[in-house]
Amino acid sequence: MDTSQRKSKIDDIHQKIRRVDEAVADALPPEILCHVFYFARPSHSDTFYAPERIRLFCNLQLTEIDLCIAPVNPRRNARSLLAFITHSRQLPLSVDITYISSNGFDDGTLIHPSVDPLLLRTLGRVSRLRLYNPPVAWFSHLALLKQTTHLTLTNVNVTVPPLPLDQFASLSDVTVRRSPHIRFTAAHAITTLTLDSMPISSSFHIFTSCPNLKNLHLSCESHDRKPGFPVDSFKLPHLEMLHWKLDIGSFDSWYKAILNHIHLPSLRTLEWDEGERMTDDTCRKAVTRFFASLPMNLTSLKLHKMWRDSRVHNEVIQDVLQMPPMDSHLESITFINCSIPYFRFFLRKLRSPHQFPRLHTIEKDGRSWTPNPRTLDSAFQIEEDFSQSCLAMLRNRINVSNRRFTLRVNEVDRGWLDEVEKGMLEITQSISYPVKILRTGCKIVLNT
Repeated sequence: MDTSQRKSKIDDIHQKIRRVDEAVADALPPEILCHVFYFARPSHSDTFYAPERIRLFCNLQLTEIDLCIAPVNPRRNARSLLAFITHSRQLPLSVDITYISSNGFDDGTLIHPSVDPLLLRTLGRVSRLRLYNPPVAWFSHLALLKQTTHLTLTNVNVTVPPLPLDQFASLSDVTVRRSPHIRFTAAHAITTLTLDSMPISSSFHIFTSCPNLKNLHLSCESHDRKPGFPVDSFKLPHLEMLHWKLDIGSFDSWYKAILNHIHLPSLRTLEWDEGERMTDDTCRKAVTRFFASLPMNLTSLKLHKMWRDSRVHNEVIQDVLQMPPMDSHLESITFINCSIPYFRFFLRKLRSPHQFPRLHTIEKDGRSWTPNPRTLDSAFQIEEDFSQSCLAMLRNRINVSNRRFTLRVNEVDRGWLDEVEKGMLEITQSISYPVKILRTGCKIVLNT
């Protein structure tokens, strides 16, 4: 929706509110009023409009608000927030505040002096707080977040002391984006952490301050030349899920040090997005060492954007396929936007039922043509080879009694999956043991 359409829609809602005779709760859809509280005003005016019927007849319990704060005329935002808090009763609140600019808030104000005292008194029942480009004054009051479970900090451009998150007993889920100055003191209650577009050095200091992490999502910037990368082994003893989007260049000592020294004894799910910049042997060795150190209880592996024509990727995956944690205990493998030749290469490695004996699910989500087919015939040939590789793998792996195997494909073009189903029907007619084939949309399930 462009700007003109949005203004038109706001004006339309405004006119409906002005004309309506019954309560606003009956005039507008409940999904608008019950969850997110907005006051509609005409786009051509800054006049705040809140009809008396809202205050007199609206018995809704408002729990979510999304404010966009500009240095010019913050009083209007203060009125919206004041009305929201008034109608929120004593319920837990979700508050999302975006500051277009943190300039103009150097005097210690959060929004406006007319509403700041009430906002501070209300922070004690905020369950989710999301701040974008917040002024420094916010970090003097975070200790008031007694019931907050989710905290998101984005574009923090001010330098603040390390955050004492142990003061927040209920805080379990934290997201930090594009905020290189953020640091934590010990944060024992944090179990889910997302670090997005952060320097790898900052990310390291943050996640090692959370010893009880169970879920970690990492997306780190490259070319971090800061000193202090780890030289000794370190452990995240309770981490069960790691999603790591890497951006490895030839001089990334931080990445190599972390890969060489991290230990994850409780890891069960690894989502690995390696990117396309891992080019030197040092990186390859560090990645291989990391996979070799994974625990035996790893059961799920997700691979992003892997390319068969990359020498480094090829060597790494061949090393990985020979490692005991992979070969013995993996139950599911997911390929996300991987090249078709790479996926086919992996299927060939899975033909032996003695390799990955516990594997019961292969999922393919999206694909990338690498190399690109020059003609339609060459594309058909690639898919034909792909189907045959898949059939050969399935024929061998289902030759075991009491085995259930699922092949799932989440992509638009599933013609090759039809060929696999047809081929499996032919295979079942030539073998001595029964195989039940269940096809539901993008999924084939084989039961022996």
